[in-house]
Amino acid sequence: MIKRSKRLAGAGVILIGMSLLAQVCFSQGNEIELTASVDADKIGLDDILYFTVQVKGKDLSDVPVPSLSDIEGFSILGSSRSTSQQFQIIGNKAESSVSYNYIYTLKPQKKGVFNLPSVKIIYKNVSYSTTPIKIEVKEGSVKKTAPQRRRSVFDDFFDDNDRTGFDFPRSRTSDQREIADEIILERSPAEAEVYVGGQIILNTYLYAAEVDIFNLAPSSDPSLDGFWIEETTLNPQETRTQVQRGGRLYTRFTLRRQVLFPAKAGDFSIPPMSLEMNARRIGFGTPGFSQKITRKSNIVKIRVLSLPRDTMPGDFTGAVGNFDIEAKLNKTQAAVGEAVSLVVTYKGTGNMKDIRAPELKESPDFTLYGPEQAQDLGLRGSVWGGEKIWKYILVPKATGETVFGPFNVTFFNPEAKKYITRSSGVLKLRVKEGALPDSTPAYTGQIPELRQNDINYISDVNGEIEDESKLLLQMPVAWILLALPVLVNLGIFTFGFVQARRKINVAAFRLRRASSEAVKTLKEASHAAQKKETQKSYDLIIKAFAGYFADKWNTAAGGLTLEMVRKRLENTNADIGKKVIEFLEECEYCRFAGSRMEDKSKMDAMVATSRNLLRELERKLK
Repeated sequence: MIKRSKRLAGAGVILIGMSLLAQVCFSQGNEIELTASVDADKIGLDDILYFTVQVKGKDLSDVPVPSLSDIEGFSILGSSRSTSQQFQIIGNKAESSVSYNYIYTLKPQKKGVFNLPSVKIIYKNVSYSTTPIKIEVKEGSVKKTAPQRRRSVFDDFFDDNDRTGFDFPRSRTSDQREIADEIILERSPAEAEVYVGGQIILNTYLYAAEVDIFNLAPSSDPSLDGFWIEETTLNPQETRTQVQRGGRLYTRFTLRRQVLFPAKAGDFSIPPMSLEMNARRIGFGTPGFSQKITRKSNIVKIRVLSLPRDTMPGDFTGAVGNFDIEAKLNKTQAAVGEAVSLVVTYKGTGNMKDIRAPELKESPDFTLYGPEQAQDLGLRGSVWGGEKIWKYILVPKATGETVFGPFNVTFFNPEAKKYITRSSGVLKLRVKEGALPDSTPAYTGQIPELRQNDINYISDVNGEIEDESKLLLQMPVAWILLALPVLVNLGIFTFGFVQARRKINVAAFRLRRASSEAVKTLKEASHAAQKKETQKSYDLIIKAFAGYFADKWNTAAGGLTLEMVRKRLENTNADIGKKVIEFLEECEYCRFAGSRMEDKSKMDAMVATSRNLLRELERKLK
């Protein structure tokens, strides 16, 4: 009995150990770190508090954004996010992780002691939370005002505790020569020429030869004004490669890869970026002492060419690259009332942000729902591209054959240096009446029940037989059946009449509501500006003008482009047209300038300008 108990106890220990090991392995595969910090725990009513929530892990592609509710004693002035990679190079190997830093700007509202609440996220069915932080608010300003450098995507390459460097003892066998060309920082390409809306892949490389590098952090990271930027996440270890440079063998790591799309023409010079790091030589014998060094990259010069205007097609929306279009119906035959899906797919390489949804005209023969949009964009090898998909649901209301398409995509091909239009095939849908129920009773497989007698004799009746039959017109059901077709036809006529009246008056209705709808949208833009929601504010301004012109001209807002607005306004009033186009181009630029355009006074001025332009348009376009 004792031996059996020991065996059971041993088995239990093994099972527990295996369970703990499985949990550890699972947590290591999915583990992230969620932390919160502030730049000061004692501040004054005149000070600003920066509250940073950091999410750190090896793969953050599907980590949700932390949500921050109202904070007692503080108002939230705005927020921003930076992405960084932390890594160190030991020999020819690199270890990395990714960090998302959500920075909230808080303004104290009253004196007292307050708790910044715990921030929570759920990732892969595991809940993570930060520790509440106590903040004391006093009168005046008590916060130290030491200057801080501007944050960038390279911030927090290492935690602050890791930036103290390594202090290796210097011995007689240590290599104490100053590290020079063993470490090189480079941006590539150094020079480029591209059209407006085209793409440039800007790589930041670090070359290392026979050195270990620690505590890599940026000392300067210049902004890229005039460009819409797509950041890509890299694992430095996966980018490691051996290259020859100046007769010397280096290990090259790609620190950063950015896809730049210029928003306007001109010559641009991107200043060099600087990195600070600790490094030491490696080799046989005792390693060299740690040195704190700074490396600066080269200047990048970019010439941006204007798109040719003399050959620009009227349906060009700004797409630059090489694209194809495909349209499909999920069925070619359907019954009345049966849903049919239409999927239009644009795919290729280049700038796809200005490719708009295909416009489907409303028809009395169909009810149209959608579109639903999906996209998959990213680096495909050495070029940016992917696909954008729009899905419509069509419910036919009448029989017959309907033709859809062809759908077009017009783009500028920088290699061919010309505009190209590609079309999808024509799609045909045949609609028939809905299936009628079968009047023939179905065979059930049961044998009919037999009566006991196969002959029923007629019984005698005394007296006269009364006629109990009735004429058909004497029955109420007959009158109902006679009236039903008349009522149905009357209903169809009334419905068609109302629909026709609506179609006749829809243009006048949209014309009347154009200004009021635009004013409502601009109010939403003003509220977003007050909250320093930069991109939302500019999106709403552009939406207001797109809706306004669509209602004025009785067209679909999704199909409007700046070029179409320019041409229509030039024919009406060239002066106001020029003002509107310049203003909308500036809004478009500000949308993608990100945190560099979070100046509240700038956003307020843009909202005010939009209102003035709207009033002027109302006077000029009547």
